Amino acid sequence: MTPPASRIVINGRFLAAQNSGVQRVARQLIAHLDRDFAATPGRFDWTLLHPPGAEPLAGLTVIRQRSLPGPPGQLWEQTSLAFAARGRLLVNLANTAPLLSGRSVVMVHDAQVFDAPQSYSAAFRAWYRFMLPRICRRATVITVSRHSAHRLAVNGVLPDASAAQVIGNGVDHILEEKSAERPSPASQRPFLLGLASDQPHKNTRLLLALAEAPALAAFDLVLVGSRLPPGAAPSSRVRLLGRLPDAELRMLYETAFAFLLPSFTEGFGLPAGEAMLCGAPVIAADSGALAEIWGGGAQLAAPDNVEAWIDAVRNLTVAASRNAWIEQGRKIAGAYTWRKAAGQLREACERAAASP
Repeated sequence: MTPPASRIVINGRFLAAQNSGVQRVARQLIAHLDRDFAATPGRFDWTLLHPPGAEPLAGLTVIRQRSLPGPPGQLWEQTSLAFAARGRLLVNLANTAPLLSGRSVVMVHDAQVFDAPQSYSAAFRAWYRFMLPRICRRATVITVSRHSAHRLAVNGVLPDASAAQVIGNGVDHILEEKSAERPSPASQRPFLLGLASDQPHKNTRLLLALAEAPALAAFDLVLVGSRLPPGAAPSSRVRLLGRLPDAELRMLYETAFAFLLPSFTEGFGLPAGEAMLCGAPVIAADSGALAEIWGGGAQLAAPDNVEAWIDAVRNLTVAASRNAWIEQGRKIAGAYTWRKAAGQLREACERAAASP
């Protein structure tokens, strides 16, 4: 029987949550950890524990999966999971962890709850601001950019930015999906692609302003997602597509005139890298981690300067400029693979598990 000290437990509460960006990252990291273990077995036994009713991850061959009984939501994490993980290293990939866990690895993706409080409910803000400093105090902390490490330190979650190991996300999962074959929803006109969100820090209002700009009258605006800022009234040039599978998202990246990411703050900006790999030139805000991660492959513009975004789109109408941004974007995005991220995560976890 494997002794407890040689067992590593993965917090699978994310499997019961809506599949947002953080959950997508956790799924990719675990899938590629499993591939790494199959190729290069190690001395640790890994088990993914998830709440009752959560659908297990498909395709795992080395990492065991087990449903762990208990109450729903955060209570499961704080009670059932904390008890089951005693004496083992607990790996948490989706920002949260049991307050009473012993040895743990925690991936905290960003400091948005501090830097963009208006995007979250009062209860969510209160819980995260209470929980994050406490779980990170005793854990091995991982984050996804130097910007996130800095902002976590500024907001008191970390003693300083060097207390977190930076492991960037991958973006190459988008190429594992065959592009959808149906026609683009904007096939009759060139279109700008972006994300629809009612969270203020995502800055969807700038995208809607671009759709109204006379200088960009030749373009439609296609938005993935269905939520718009309160009071927003999109014009006939705006198309809302809702949530899409990766195959359809890849098709949009491949056929868009450009992908636009105007967020006031991001911890990493994964969609920008997806777009780059699929050959879409990217225009991104010069804020948050976007300049750090994607600045070499994307045109950057201030998130509150509509004219700068119009100029950036116009710049892409010049074939030589457009081709140069596409080529550079692919080069930058190609460095961010899930295999690399999972390898770095494995090293960090096994080092933490082996420490006294």
